[in-house]
Amino acid sequence: MPYLWMEPESVLEYRGVSVYHVYRNDSIDAGRREYLYTTDITEYQDPFDIRDLSCYAQNIKHEDILKQAIEMDMLAAPLDD
Repeated sequence: MPYLWMEPESVLEYRGVSVYHVYRNDSIDAGRREYLYTTDITEYQDPFDIRDLSCYAQNIKHEDILKQAIEMDMLAAPLDD
């Protein structure tokens, strides 16, 4: 059965960096992963685990952690190849 690629949902766009959700089994129908995100809309780049960011804290919303990581240059837009 052929698959149809669907653009991942955006978590946020901040300072020129877009962050997208990552899905279980690479299928939007399977649901979002709780801690994995990507800055690559094509999803070719490996996702990152938000808990690995030094600014991660359990009591802070993921969007706020991602913004802080962008401000600290821990996350950047993927380079064009």
